[in-house]
Amino acid sequence: MAFRSKIARIMAGTWMGFALAGLSVPNARAASHDVSSAGDGASEIRAASGEKEMGSVLVFVLESVSLDTLTLRFVNLTGAERGLGTVSSKRVWTRLQKLPSGDHELEVGSLFFETRRVPIRVRSAREDTVTVVLTPWAPVVPGHTFVTHPPRPLPERPADDEQYPLRGFSFAFSTKHGERVDTAAGLVTKDLVGNPDTTISLALSPAELDRIRKRMIAIRFFDMTESPSSYWPGRSDGPDDLHLVATAGGITRRLDWPSGMIADLYPSDDWKRIRDLVALIREIVAARPEYRALPRPYGAYL
Repeated sequence: MAFRSKIARIMAGTWMGFALAGLSVPNARAASHDVSSAGDGASEIRAASGEKEMGSVLVFVLESVSLDTLTLRFVNLTGAERGLGTVSSKRVWTRLQKLPSGDHELEVGSLFFETRRVPIRVRSAREDTVTVVLTPWAPVVPGHTFVTHPPRPLPERPADDEQYPLRGFSFAFSTKHGERVDTAAGLVTKDLVGNPDTTISLALSPAELDRIRKRMIAIRFFDMTESPSSYWPGRSDGPDDLHLVATAGGITRRLDWPSGMIADLYPSDDWKRIRDLVALIREIVAARPEYRALPRPYGAYL
C-alpha cells in the first residue's frame, strides 16, 4: 500500500491496551505457578514501622464464569493500612510481603468486575495463599466464557478434508492500516505505522498453507454465515476494519468485522476461533525469513 497519512504516536514501550484475544494467558487452575523471584518488579509502597513479626500473602484473582485468571487487577489493604508492606506481581499472582501479623482486609478489583473486600490473616514468617473470585458487572451470555478461555473444540468431520482440498486453496487477510497476506498473488504487506508500508513477494509453502486450511476446516470457517459480533482487541475509528476471504473446493467465504477496544469480555466461541485463526496466519508469516528481514514498525496507533 502506498504511503498515506496515519495517526501515530511514537511509543518507547509496548502497547498497553487489552491485547487479551491473541494471547495465551495461563489459567490459575493449572497445577503449578512460577511464584519464585519474589522481588521481580517489586514496588516499595511503605514499610510497616515498629513491627518485628512479618508475613506475606500470595493472591490469585479469578473471574467467576470460567475461573480464568484476571491479569489486569489491583490488590490493596484497606483503610489506614493501605500502602503497608511491599507489593510484587507477575501475570497470574500478586504478592504482598512485610505485612504485620494479624487480621487484615484486602480490597481486590479489576476493570469491568465488581470489587471485593476479603478478610485475611497474616502469620509471622509464613506465606499464605488467597484466591479471590470476581463477578463481572454485566450479565454473561449463557455458554460464553472469558476472552482468554479457549473455544470449545468442534467435532471432526472427515469429509470436509475432501470437500475443501489443498489444491486450489487460497486466502487473503487484510486490515485497514495496510497489513495484507494474499496467497493467490504471493504477496505480503507489512504495516509500518509511521513509515510507508512495505510489500514483498512471499509465497507460503504447501505445508504452511495446509496448516491454515486445516484450521479453517476445524473451526468450520466455510460454514460461517456472519462475521464475529464483538470488537477486535486494539483501537480503531471505523467499522469493518479486518477482512478475511478464503476459497477451497470451489467455495468462497468472506468475513468482515470491526476492530476496536473490546468491551465484551465474554465473546462467542466463533469470535475466539476467528481470533486464533488470524493469530496463526500472522505467526506463520512472521516466521518467514523474508518477513523478518523487513524494517520494524515506527510508532503506534492511538
